[in-house]
Amino acid sequence: MAWIPKVSVEESQRLLSAPGTLLETQIASIEGRVFRTYKNLPPSCRAFWLGAVQIYGEREYIVFEDQRYTFREAHARIVRTAAVLRDLYGIRKGNHIGLVARNFPDYIIVFWACHLIGAIPVLVNALLPRDTIKYCLLRCDCKLIVLDWERANILENDVDELVRELQVAGVVVLQSSEGKGNWKGMRSWDGLLKQYGGDSSTILRDDLQIGPEDDCIIMFTSGTTGLPKGVLSSQRAFLTNLFNNICGSRRASIRKGEVVPTGILPPPMGMLLPVPLFHITGTSVTLLATFGGAKIVLVRKYDPKQVAAIIKKEDVKAMTAVPAVISDIIDLGATELADHEFATLGMGGSPAHNLVTQRAAQNYPGVAMAQAYGLTEMNATCTSHSGEDFAARPQSCGLACPVTDILIVDDDSKALPPGHIGEIWARGPHMMKGYYGDPEATAKIFTKDGWCKTGDVGVMCAEGFLYIRDRKKDMIIRGGENIDCVSIENALHADPGVLEAAAVAVPDERLGELPAAVVSLKEDSRGKVDERSLLSRAKQTLPRFAVPVMIIVRKGELGKVVKAPLKEMAADEWKKRKTARERFEPASDL
Repeated sequence: MAWIPKVSVEESQRLLSAPGTLLETQIASIEGRVFRTYKNLPPSCRAFWLGAVQIYGEREYIVFEDQRYTFREAHARIVRTAAVLRDLYGIRKGNHIGLVARNFPDYIIVFWACHLIGAIPVLVNALLPRDTIKYCLLRCDCKLIVLDWERANILENDVDELVRELQVAGVVVLQSSEGKGNWKGMRSWDGLLKQYGGDSSTILRDDLQIGPEDDCIIMFTSGTTGLPKGVLSSQRAFLTNLFNNICGSRRASIRKGEVVPTGILPPPMGMLLPVPLFHITGTSVTLLATFGGAKIVLVRKYDPKQVAAIIKKEDVKAMTAVPAVISDIIDLGATELADHEFATLGMGGSPAHNLVTQRAAQNYPGVAMAQAYGLTEMNATCTSHSGEDFAARPQSCGLACPVTDILIVDDDSKALPPGHIGEIWARGPHMMKGYYGDPEATAKIFTKDGWCKTGDVGVMCAEGFLYIRDRKKDMIIRGGENIDCVSIENALHADPGVLEAAAVAVPDERLGELPAAVVSLKEDSRGKVDERSLLSRAKQTLPRFAVPVMIIVRKGELGKVVKAPLKEMAADEWKKRKTARERFEPASDL
């Protein structure tokens, strides 16, 4: 039976941000442009954290293996960390701190400590190769570098170069006890905290006057040059994503005719974080959990059965991840998690497949499914929907958030009416300031009147629901991990025997897409260079998630590289290999 909402889309959007509600909007001028903004949004991450710890002090906040912190315990460590950054390393408002690590509690501690003193955390993808990590740190002018022990092993021989080029105040190592304990030119973070004897109480007394348009965070996104770009965002832009993430569930309640609670003190809830904190989804979940007083449950590495045990132990009721992970969790509802109840399962990063809602309803009756669409340049969420709206339209990524404008345009940049496919443009107060140190790339993604050209192709129905259809940008999305095709092609061209290389996506039921490549060889290399040798070379320079699962070596030249037919050819070949079970195993890290 088709669901019939009690409130129209138009009316629900009005009620969602009406005067007196949490998501009430107002008009504000930002950098000379007029936007709808959230009236009740905290002015800064510092103010946001201090407010949360005041409300939720004794609630559990972070859980990781045998480490547990309440909000108040985490706050004490955050304040002490901020004092170490300020007093031992001279970090001040506006300084950049590079953070390259897996998900550990101290990652979150350092993140909030940066914001207490107005410093800018630079979140680098820890799964990138050594040279790319160095590029990101050098590009973003980091004054201090914080690594986990694995990255310390990788970068130990580069410390002198980083110190010389950046004039960094130091390099410190989280979870150093798990590694060898000592690295050339680096210090243990736990040791620093124990040794610090200064007065950390002044951290809370200092009035740093951090405003909504001050710099807040730098995160990285893949670019068409093959190298990551640093996305610099303001305090307002970053925090707006928090309220954008709330609107989907609140709109769902309004559409059902329910009264939306006005308070912000929900019951305690465990939220699993199976995605990296250096991704926009990871920071989104952190903001949402902090706002709602939820317990953030971290995992060292994503493994479905191990995660199932953690979910049961910590009574996890909500999680947001890429569709591949959520699909795994839904399947576990028939086995390891057969008696478990979820309140919410949210998805983003790549499209969900058709059967996900049907399987979720079977294995977790009563769970509210949610889907969102966004990009790092917009600080994640631009559209979302939840509950019955999602169940009725699982292929849609929802309705625009109250402060977000969505436009579909043709190849001439002219607006298209509902039902017509074109490029998706987005605009709102959650747009990035720009790519750090790259005004040319910034100018390419923004229009003169302030729209962000997403590079995604979609269509909007008459009611306003957005559907993603394709991508204009040369990108592969493997389980929510953006892979720039140019980076794969550059890695293959490093072999002197390669004449031409084209990276394309092949379909995968679980991860959505997998990277593959088609190459032609120089005449004198034919018979000497093959798929295995090219894969071996690619593994040396690419992150594991970007290594092609298959490389087709063509006998002749590719000619003018038109990717559509190459993509079709690769998909056919991949299907044959899977059927015959003659394929190399893809990297398994999400």
